[in-house]
Amino acid sequence: MAAPIDTATLIARVKRFESIPSSETTFTDSDIVDLMDQELKSLIIPMIQDLREEHFVITKDIQFPVVNAASFVNAGNSFQIPSEATGLRLRDIYVLDTAGNFSNIPRLSPEQVGGMGNFSWNGVVAGTYGFYLQGNTVQIFPYTIMSGRTGRITYHIRPADLCLTTSAAQVLTVAGSLVSVGATSVVYTPGMQLDAIQNIQPYEYVVDTRQNVPLYASSTPLQNITVGAVSGNSFVIDPTIAALLNPGDWLAPTGFSPFPQYIPIDVVPCLVQATAVRCLEALGDRAGQQMATAKLGQMLKAAELLLTPRVEGKPKKVINPNSIARSSRMINTRSIV
Repeated sequence: MAAPIDTATLIARVKRFESIPSSETTFTDSDIVDLMDQELKSLIIPMIQDLREEHFVITKDIQFPVVNAASFVNAGNSFQIPSEATGLRLRDIYVLDTAGNFSNIPRLSPEQVGGMGNFSWNGVVAGTYGFYLQGNTVQIFPYTIMSGRTGRITYHIRPADLCLTTSAAQVLTVAGSLVSVGATSVVYTPGMQLDAIQNIQPYEYVVDTRQNVPLYASSTPLQNITVGAVSGNSFVIDPTIAALLNPGDWLAPTGFSPFPQYIPIDVVPCLVQATAVRCLEALGDRAGQQMATAKLGQMLKAAELLLTPRVEGKPKKVINPNSIARSSRMINTRSIV
């Protein structure tokens, strides 16, 4: 089994590959991790997302309340874009039927909505329907179309912020509700919130396997685990959650990870190189920075060749859902009713 690609390993590579001495007082390990996290979020993740190969996509189901078609108060016709969505943007929005099948909801502009009025009488939809964005809120139009229904959103999840391995801890044993972890600088206190992270690449969250996951949906990650009674590096958590953990998993304060999450291992060298470029820039080594930047460009192009197409023998079939041939008046189409 390959050694884990944690932040301690990545820090050592940054220092070694660009000859940054371990005794260099300009950067602490925390400084390097902070620079690495900035490069991960500003360069590596956008590069991967630009390939449109669904590396970070997850789903979330939203249950809409039954609303009174005659009321415009507390109609439950909107929801917030999840805060963990990259760029605070959605991949898509669907509505589910009772069989678990889902249908696309088209995006509208506020001008379209304002020009059409509310085409809904007694909860029956006629005319155009869809959603539009208002700040970071998704507004459903008309507001009755999702009444009592389940909506499914897909979005690109933002990886947790990188932290030192000493700021997280690996699970050693699980006995009922008692979890014991390895050496760490974290001081556990009752009420602290933790996230559980797998110890295998691409270091996604441990998921809740107790659930009967709906068709085509993502499993719920184990996040915001509440710490109970604490004794040193052992603490109590909900026993049903403890049963989902295995020795080797990692626990980190919510929002942090000692691993770069969700990214293919093939782009890890790009992350190391990009971090080294930032370090050389801060050190004022212009010649070294220029050479490292040129190398980074070559590495990014090579990484793109490895990452796309993700299914080499099956090119994606592009279908325009708004074409005339696929309008609601044509066959093999579905409307929300």
